Amino acid sequence: MVSPDDLKIKKTSLQKMLDNFIKTKEEEDYCDYCKNEETFESKTMLSKLPEIIIVICERFQEKNGRFFKVEYIVDYPEMIDLAQYMFNFSKIEIYLL
Repeated sequence: MVSPDDLKIKKTSLQKMLDNFIKTKEEEDYCDYCKNEETFESKTMLSKLPEIIIVICERFQEKNGRFFKVEYIVDYPEMIDLAQYMFNFSKIEIYLL
């Protein structure tokens, strides 16, 4: 049997993908009030979780106007603690995958 290491296929994990999605991003926008370009930080957080979570991974990535297929093997745990991605950390949410 051929392993992913033999094929040089990149590996990632669901945890790394969530960390990348949630990370703080620096953005710029025009401020109508002060009439300047302003730099600000934004961070996506989850406020409430549903009973069922569906994670959709992008299969294609754009680079220089062309699309390439993303070939990753994604490792995911049987259970995941999503508390660190919640806006309110006091409630613990653990899901079976």
